[in-house]
Amino acid sequence: DLDLNYTVTASGFQPDVVGPFFSYGDGAGLLAGTFSSPFGPGGDAFLLDGSGVTDANGRFTITLPADLLAGQDAGSREVTVEATVQTLGNAPVSARTAVTFHAAELYAGISPEDYIQSVGSDAVVNLRTVDWDGQAVGNAPVEVVFYSREWNYIRANDFGFFNTRWEPVDTEVARVSTTTDAQGRASASFVPESGGTYVAAATVTDGNGRTQTSTVALWVTAGDVAWRTDLTEKRMELIPDQTDYVPGDTARILVQSPFDGPVAAWLTIERGDLLEQRLITLQTTSDILDIPITEAHAPNVFVSVTAIKGVTPDAASNRPADIRLGLTELTVSPESLSLDVSLTPQQAQYGPGETAVYDVTVTDSSGNPVSADVSLALVDLAVLTLLEDNAPPILDAFYSPQPYRSRVGSGLFIRGEGLALEIPAEILGRGGGGGGEMAT
Repeated sequence: DLDLNYTVTASGFQPDVVGPFFSYGDGAGLLAGTFSSPFGPGGDAFLLDGSGVTDANGRFTITLPADLLAGQDAGSREVTVEATVQTLGNAPVSARTAVTFHAAELYAGISPEDYIQSVGSDAVVNLRTVDWDGQAVGNAPVEVVFYSREWNYIRANDFGFFNTRWEPVDTEVARVSTTTDAQGRASASFVPESGGTYVAAATVTDGNGRTQTSTVALWVTAGDVAWRTDLTEKRMELIPDQTDYVPGDTARILVQSPFDGPVAAWLTIERGDLLEQRLITLQTTSDILDIPITEAHAPNVFVSVTAIKGVTPDAASNRPADIRLGLTELTVSPESLSLDVSLTPQQAQYGPGETAVYDVTVTDSSGNPVSADVSLALVDLAVLTLLEDNAPPILDAFYSPQPYRSRVGSGLFIRGEGLALEIPAEILGRGGGGGGEMAT
């Protein structure tokens, strides 16, 4: 006889597959009609809620209807059920569980060979087919469709406040049918004829005719491309050519500048401290920055570009000064900074009272000997049988990703010169006071 409340929500699901990044879901928002990043939209969708009372055995059954996911975006979903019970002391106790609804018995993974492509060259995407556990499944048919993406700019007045929405318009430009090999691998390509944003969608069909689709975005450069830009938001997109790097790589970063012609910009590479900075000139709206990756960049760095367009001298256009800030994070493997430690006893077995001697060898990631300070710990195996060592992996402890800490300020970021006049709607009668209030 305890009161309870429950909530059911759904979110996108992708299998956890070990190895390089592949999108196993709607990473480009093709199925959802929205777009967030090349690594997938997020967020939970509310499905239903309810309340009840536990029976004499302390139980309550929550029944999920057969049409639970009706109206939701296509693709696999993880449904989370959370319940809260009010105890006799009127204290809440909560628990949750999750159920996965797979779109099909297989998943198609897709990843661009390079996120930044060029007009007239083969734009290649690599494919993988796996089961629910992320294990490779070979000889699976996959259809890949390439779309050119344009954006419709909508400045909407919602509940008295203005906001910007972008609606994607996707046009099919190529279609390729292929079959993965015995290891579940394949590739597909097309030749883009113009610069801009593209989406690749891979669809696999299982033995029962069910389909699962994964999508990923890629970008094609062609000099001056009109990227989507919002005058009310002083930011621009920076697109790296890979999801992660190792020292010795060169990161190629696409700067989607909204400014035509040469524009002065400030490039920074930082993580806590400012590791590097320099002044650059953006010649087009699709400049590529080459950033050599070093060990100093592990485990991550942030690359920012601040571009300033001065007052247009042309009296006819009469455009005021403007500014854009772009930011992206580069993930760099710290493996080259790791040390390998081997511990070898000089005897296979020791008796009570004997001195145990160990040979310790320390090498770097390339196998070269390293002079290092070491510590030796002796722990009774019975202790570790009761409770495993709770120390984090030492490489993660010293080289965990760091947050972005900088703040960049300028009056140009908050000025309204050159923007259309937008007057918020007057909202009356908020609260019990009965008086009017102007939303700002």
